[in-house]
Amino acid sequence: MKRLKIVLSALFCIILFSACNSNDLEEETVDSNTGTFTVRTRTPGTEAEVSYPLVLYVFNALKCCAAQSVQSENENVVMSLPAGEYNVYAIGGVDNLSLPEMANAQSTSLLNLKSAEQAYGDLMAAHSSVSVVAGKSQDVNLQMERKVMQLDKVEMKNIPQGTEQVSIVISSLHSGIKIDGSYSDNKDYSYELQLVKQEDNTTWSATPSAFLLPSDETTVSVKMKIGETEKTFAYTGSDKFVANSHFTITATYQAQKLEMKFTGAVWGEDKQIDFSLVDDNPNPGTSTGAQIFKVGDFYKGCYVFEVDENERIAKVLSSIEKVPAPSDPKK
Repeated sequence: MKRLKIVLSALFCIILFSACNSNDLEEETVDSNTGTFTVRTRTPGTEAEVSYPLVLYVFNALKCCAAQSVQSENENVVMSLPAGEYNVYAIGGVDNLSLPEMANAQSTSLLNLKSAEQAYGDLMAAHSSVSVVAGKSQDVNLQMERKVMQLDKVEMKNIPQGTEQVSIVISSLHSGIKIDGSYSDNKDYSYELQLVKQEDNTTWSATPSAFLLPSDETTVSVKMKIGETEKTFAYTGSDKFVANSHFTITATYQAQKLEMKFTGAVWGEDKQIDFSLVDDNPNPGTSTGAQIFKVGDFYKGCYVFEVDENERIAKVLSSIEKVPAPSDPKK
């Protein structure tokens, strides 16, 4: 009888111990309501590199529940979040951008330049939807896409001698980018570039390698200061400045026309836009005096573009913009 009591006591202890362990395991499973995911970024193809620094924003519905900056590709990004549905956004090349704090961030928050003096970097963006499962780990691959274009070079040839300034303005560009990678609704950003006169005195150029947000139309103006005259050529077309493209602008000035060419390379694709910027108001004048003119001279701030020696007439090109009135109206 005594032996039977010992055996029953031993069995009771074993059952009790097993029951306790079972409860402990169940409690741990219930409390472990989080899952982890590792974020990996890459770009299409093998040549492009991801732009750093990079910032990650994670949203659950409309709420931003995580934000993390990544300084280099060597950083391993692992996030642990409660089970649920999330949207992960990445923006790369954010050096000069003003970034919102996590508490105030929305997927449509606009990332503007920190100051007007700063320029955009090689901006890239990506998005992925993630289902976090409790107790599970997974990889999230973000394929970064370039969101800017790059202006490599601007060159203008046959500019009249005596020209003091030449500049180009590209306008109607998007003025900002959002966390979700879309562009701002405003298209009021303009980029102005001053060209430098080269040794031949007729070529003006610059190599800015500037990153710019794209546009839905091509809007370009060229400003030339010739003597006391400021002349502006303008063009607006349906051709787009697209993201992920390199652009070169070349132009040749001849009398009343500025022939301009856009050459673009969209990482494997070539795109070329040709058009002419024509002065619709040449306002030519004549001179029949004893003074001898030749093409390239200036008469009262106006460029001489044609000379008829037989008729002793020199045709000059002036502008309706900012042309000072002569001191003697009879001249």
